[in-house]
Amino acid sequence: MVELQFVRMAEEALSLEDLALRFLTSLPTEERTDKQQEVNRFVQWYGKERSISHITPTELETYAQWTAASTGDVTRKLDPVRALFHYAKKERLLKTSLAPHLRIKQAHTKGP
Repeated sequence: MVELQFVRMAEEALSLEDLALRFLTSLPTEERTDKQQEVNRFVQWYGKERSISHITPTELETYAQWTAASTGDVTRKLDPVRALFHYAKKERLLKTSLAPHLRIKQAHTKGP
């Protein structure tokens, strides 16, 4: 029981920086090179010392909107961060996948 509680506490205390490091080192070298810049950009934006257990869907949606406002190729910028959250879920570091929240809300416009 104590061991299980320790594991749960360790996971809850996992920082975003530690998650990014685990994720990037799990990738083949070429793939790591492709994803590293955008993962690091997210880590800097969110805060490297913050716990992954505190990341909210709203914060990820805000990041996606911020990314969309600052670049033309949003998909290329967000895909590595989505992969980071898919990895966290697959490794059971998060209970639910946050990756779906990294999307751009489309503006709905009415026709003339």
